[in-house]
Amino acid sequence: MNNKNKSGFTKWKEELDRVLEKATPVDRVVTILSLGCSFAIIALALMTLLDIWEGAFMVFAPLMGIQMLLQAKLCWNASRKTAYKYLIASAVIWVIVILLLIFA
Repeated sequence: MNNKNKSGFTKWKEELDRVLEKATPVDRVVTILSLGCSFAIIALALMTLLDIWEGAFMVFAPLMGIQMLLQAKLCWNASRKTAYKYLIASAVIWVIVILLLIFA
């Protein structure tokens, strides 16, 4: 089966398998945690936007900080410059969360 006839999901799964094949066990765990965190962030963002749960932002924001830390870990060996940007973004998010907890 050539690449033109493959569905988007099949291509995505093959790419994920290729990446995980070369990954260390720690990187595999971090990747799975990152995916779970991403799905939770999307669900909580939708809850906030649809006014289902007003407190979802206070869970959503720290998860964004955790997501940035996980991404920094995944990028550390490939590109330190990118990993540092993720760490800075995570620090900014955590400062905002702490300020919201103090003043809200």
